[in-house]
Amino acid sequence: MDEIYGVTMQLLAETFSKDGELRAKLGEQQGRVEFEQYLRTRGIDMNTWALAWNAWHDRFKADPTGRLEAQFHMMLSELTAKAHFGDVRDMSKDTEEGITLDQYAQITVAVSRAGADIDQIVRQFGLQDGAHWQRANAAWAKKMGEDASHKLSMQYGQLYSKYAGSSFAQEKLDAVAATLAEANKPRDRVDEPQEELTPDLCLRKMQSPSQNERWKYAYHYAHMADLGNVPDKNQAIMNVAPILLEMIERHDDHQTSEAYRGARKLWDLGVRGDDFRGAVARCLARSEEKLRSLEAAFAPIQNQAVPERIILQQGIQDHRNLIDYLRELMNENWAVAQQASMAPMPMGSMAPMAMAPPKKGGFPLGLLALPLVVVIGGGVFYMTKGRAMLAARSAAASASESASASASAAPTTAPSAKPTSAPAATQSAAATATAPAKAKKKKGK
Repeated sequence: MDEIYGVTMQLLAETFSKDGELRAKLGEQQGRVEFEQYLRTRGIDMNTWALAWNAWHDRFKADPTGRLEAQFHMMLSELTAKAHFGDVRDMSKDTEEGITLDQYAQITVAVSRAGADIDQIVRQFGLQDGAHWQRANAAWAKKMGEDASHKLSMQYGQLYSKYAGSSFAQEKLDAVAATLAEANKPRDRVDEPQEELTPDLCLRKMQSPSQNERWKYAYHYAHMADLGNVPDKNQAIMNVAPILLEMIERHDDHQTSEAYRGARKLWDLGVRGDDFRGAVARCLARSEEKLRSLEAAFAPIQNQAVPERIILQQGIQDHRNLIDYLRELMNENWAVAQQASMAPMPMGSMAPMAMAPPKKGGFPLGLLALPLVVVIGGGVFYMTKGRAMLAARSAAASASESASASASAAPTTAPSAKPTSAPAATQSAAATATAPAKAKKKKGK
């Protein structure tokens, strides 16, 4: 196999898988230390590994067929399945609407083939008729849709691949390659017109009923005020401070970055009032309590190859970073005079709040995304679900049409793998698979 800087494509996949495994198990900092030690056992160092990835990435993108990168994704999919799903219990005998997951995979394969007689097929597996199959199909689809950790869909994907045979594996490879080939085509750059970011725009957006929009533009406005790019800095602070306090008080478990940004901007703007200090103290207490809970949940599975540890490790890292900053603030000199006299805060009497239900967000480190193995391996669920439904409606549906529909449906659920090891990663343009992507080339750490 070809080598670049002494690194084959197989070794590249193995190292990416190991990097994700160690960070899920040990956290960002210790995981990085262990990963560097692991690289040395493979005869390379971090700098060589970074150079090798950049060069392999360039080679992937230069392949007009997309097949080389597709093969890399398949390798990585298999390795990360073992690293993050290897200890998940066998769910093949779990039952919905009278059929097991194993039977569901077999039936789905059978009914997706051209000319399949649905009633005859489902009766062979003990189902009453096509209507019974539709109920079972809907029940399994619902259960997999609710599977946030993707354990069930992963096992279904493995079972489906087993019963579909080598032709399906080839079809998967072809579908990924086709998507990558399309993404690798040269494109003319088009600069889309954007609304100019001005203080007036931010002030309007800060009145939005959308919390996400309100917080986003409050941060931009606070940054403008910090730089002095507003007509009246004191007035700007009075305008933005209530929303920055809201970010500290009302963030949820997945919005620790918003609490960090709100606190950071208030401090940079010279705000030192009791409202701010109280919000920091309450936020710190909530985050410390949440961190204890996350660490307790993580401890029993730290050494298990289960996807929950990825999610828990991300939460632990998020809250540790927020806690570190808030503790620094609490140890600062709060007696320093404010740069602006603060108007009464609409939120000044806000009581300590429990964290809201999870939404999008998270600390900007981007520690651990769910492995791309879910896209290619467990993601078979999303590629095949449409087939089964189509076949249940029409026995005459062709397998080729189903494959096309499944390939186009997959990207809507595809998570992005984003390892932060050098080189820094960016999203691949692939729709059915996500590559750890290329950073600017650099020599050394």
